[in-house]
Amino acid sequence: MQSLKCGQCGSPDIEFLPGGFGRCRNCKTTYAPQAAHPAPMPPVPMPPGHGPQPFPQSPQPSPMAYPPARPANAAGCIIGLLFVFGLMAAGAAYFLFVGSRPTFMGPEDAPTPRISPSTKPAGASNQPATVQVKDIPAPKAKRSEAELRDVRSATPHGILVYVARYMNTGETPIVRPSAVLSLFDASGKRVAEQAGYAHVEWLAPGQWCAVSCTIAKPPEHARAELKVAKPRAPEYETQPLPMVLVEWGVDNNGFGTDRVTGTLRNETGKAVRFARIVVTGLDSAGLPVSDSYAFASEDEIAPGAESGFQVLVTSLKVGEPVRYQVQSWAMAK
Repeated sequence: MQSLKCGQCGSPDIEFLPGGFGRCRNCKTTYAPQAAHPAPMPPVPMPPGHGPQPFPQSPQPSPMAYPPARPANAAGCIIGLLFVFGLMAAGAAYFLFVGSRPTFMGPEDAPTPRISPSTKPAGASNQPATVQVKDIPAPKAKRSEAELRDVRSATPHGILVYVARYMNTGETPIVRPSAVLSLFDASGKRVAEQAGYAHVEWLAPGQWCAVSCTIAKPPEHARAELKVAKPRAPEYETQPLPMVLVEWGVDNNGFGTDRVTGTLRNETGKAVRFARIVVTGLDSAGLPVSDSYAFASEDEIAPGAESGFQVLVTSLKVGEPVRYQVQSWAMAK
């Protein structure tokens, strides 16, 4: 039996108190009761046949079950690698050839259309269907043609003047109609040339306008030729808008030429600018003898607004006019 001692002072003089407490009479330290630990129960043997079964052991292979590893042959490995690389190169060449080859090289390579037996119409033959190709011609471009009519000439003030009617005989409008005057000597050598432009900038098919060409101090020549410059159809140009002539009259300006003065109105419903007035002098037969133009006094004309104008008739003419033809157009702003 083991003696009790105080854990603080080591005195064996321990006083037992009710409830299982203890107190040292020497240092007055009180101790709490300690729970008793039951003795462990002895192991109970298992009945026969109820114990754990031993885990079955897999049979161990015999040391001679597998043949020993053979050393690798370097020559065989190299031959195998070369064979694999050869297959890869052949496959790459095949795909490159097939991928670069077009789907159809020609009509003989096109697939032949077939008719399925289930959808073949009654009475149809077993011959493959024929694909028909029809050539559709491109639309024919419209002609731009013109010719000069009633060509006449004069030499006022030592200046050679040619005036003619420029007729649009084509199928498209012509912008900035023009002609070329050429002079040739007796040997056929060209000695002078000058281009002339009509004052009408837009000529519809079937219409005509006056065109004139002048050469100051013309050289000696045996033959003169006035021909149409290549007509040009509209590309980026827009058709001018017609102005309404409210009133106009003719008087002499005191220098031997006439002047046409009047008023025009913008009835297009749009603001316009650069209104041009073209005055063509006509003889008794209605043929042009002179061609003059000027711009309206106002640079810009609002819808419904009016502007005055004055045109001095040129003295470079091939005859005396008995009446005048006045026309006016403007560009949309």
